[in-house]
Amino acid sequence: MLSMVKDRLSLEIYGMKRSDALKQGVCVACHEPPQFHSEAGRREYPISGLCEVCWDELFAEQGHEVLP
Repeated sequence: MLSMVKDRLSLEIYGMKRSDALKQGVCVACHEPPQFHSEAGRREYPISGLCEVCWDELFAEQGHEVLP
């Protein structure tokens, strides 16, 4: 059930299902192979489908501090 919700949300926001991005080995936002600079980013990818670069950009846009 939660996977279906994640897929629906990512499709609406990014135009691609999270599950499809994971199967294709790309980031759901940038549609490129995922880029990581930390273990936390690597662990986040299967949850959200976002690579660490896109994840950091998303939260920086919302005024959150992003760690190097």
